[in-house]
Amino acid sequence: MMTMTMSPATGMPCTTVCSGGATAADLSTIRNTCAKQGKEKYMAAGGDAADWAQAQESGAETKATDTLSTCFDNLMSTNSQTWETITPALEMTYRRQCEGNAESEFIRNGGDPTMWHEAQTTGAASASAATMSTCFEDKMTTLGYSYETVTMAQQESIQSNCDTDARKKFISSGGDATVYQQNLKKGAAAATATVMDNCFETAFAAANYNHDGTCGVDSLGNPVTCYKDVWMPDSLGMKLSDMTGKFTPTKTTGCCGRC
Repeated sequence: MMTMTMSPATGMPCTTVCSGGATAADLSTIRNTCAKQGKEKYMAAGGDAADWAQAQESGAETKATDTLSTCFDNLMSTNSQTWETITPALEMTYRRQCEGNAESEFIRNGGDPTMWHEAQTTGAASASAATMSTCFEDKMTTLGYSYETVTMAQQESIQSNCDTDARKKFISSGGDATVYQQNLKKGAAAATATVMDNCFETAFAAANYNHDGTCGVDSLGNPVTCYKDVWMPDSLGMKLSDMTGKFTPTKTTGCCGRC
């Protein structure tokens, strides 16, 4: 088997063919074999089968990001570099030297090899957003601010103070410094969506709501499932019926049966 690879010494693509390395097909075969075991373990631990694919990629991304960040920090320490002295060129060199092990970690933990470069940037964005969030919360507490009283100017001042640490984390986690700002925003948006989703699902479950309800019974006496806000044209012969067991507190109408 033959494949092109990166040189750990230079962080650049090899100029000659590298033999003995696993091909994309080899990696895919192993990944698919292990994914079955991973999914079984995930479900046994209480995971939802519908969320498995996303959880697998997310876990692999986190592992790779941590690996790259640790490698980058170690290189800086070994070479006596600081964030005040390191040059953009050296940042790129370190990043490239660390990418090989990080990519291997990504694939080994179930990541799709074809999605590595996207996962690398997404992971760096998430890491920088997390660093920004921790820094922001810490400074809010230190300054005695609350979200009810903090002004826009005070928020912007805190963000400005935390931006340096967030940028460092983005770069050390494998991000390209030239696209830091736009990816920080993406990381913040993703973090917001996660918090919103978790909050919604927790409140939804606490209130004993359901995503589907029932609207009468079929010819065999079995309850017919219905869904909120799914509408069918009258020309298709579908009737809209009142629903029970739905999560809205007031009576709603939806599509009864198969929509």
